[in-house]
Amino acid sequence: MKLSTIGKGAAIAALSLAATSASATFIYQSNGGTFGGSGGSFSSITATYNEISEQVSWRVDSGIRNGSQMAGAWLVLNDGPNPKTADVNELAIFYMDFVNDRLAVYAYNGQNNANSWFNPAVYLGDYSANLIDDGITQGFSLDATAINDPNPAVPNDGDGWRGVGFGASIGVWFHPVWDLDALYDANGQITQWDFDRQSWLDFSNRQTRVSEPGQLALFGIGLLGLGALRRRRNG
Repeated sequence: MKLSTIGKGAAIAALSLAATSASATFIYQSNGGTFGGSGGSFSSITATYNEISEQVSWRVDSGIRNGSQMAGAWLVLNDGPNPKTADVNELAIFYMDFVNDRLAVYAYNGQNNANSWFNPAVYLGDYSANLIDDGITQGFSLDATAINDPNPAVPNDGDGWRGVGFGASIGVWFHPVWDLDALYDANGQITQWDFDRQSWLDFSNRQTRVSEPGQLALFGIGLLGLGALRRRRNG
């Protein structure tokens, strides 16, 4: 039996909604917490990643220690396990400098320290234009397409280069710092990264949620299923 006009419309709408799922964004959010190490707190942390556009963001609201906002931070993200001391030469590490308004990205060397910028110093680019620091929210939002592309400059990655991103779960290795003293060359590469205090926020396999487009797509797929069922019953 042919679909009615209404049925066709529902099917087209469902297909459109299903296609929209391609632009769904995974979101991780923590509303309030404390840092380990030298201490400090935040009112919220939000991370987002779109698997199609490869847009990634990391935002910390009111990251404060002893009344002072973060001076900088380094960050590694992946899709589940704690990135620290793992995924050697497979992930990107982001160096955020809120004193000099700089954001430098390198390949993470898998060590439990901040020295990826000089060991082995695989520089992935200057993304300073994508830094966020408005007095409350600090972090970045950028297109990670170039970061995620296979990079022959990354040594011994075993063809496992992933860059940055996450899906249904997220792993985080984040170290905010205070009293940062950093220097850069003409290409935006770090030549000095010294700080007085650091804190940390590390975790693995935290669940994310999907933005509204993905939820609508699931509804659309359901409509298609109902349409197919009706056709079988009335065929």
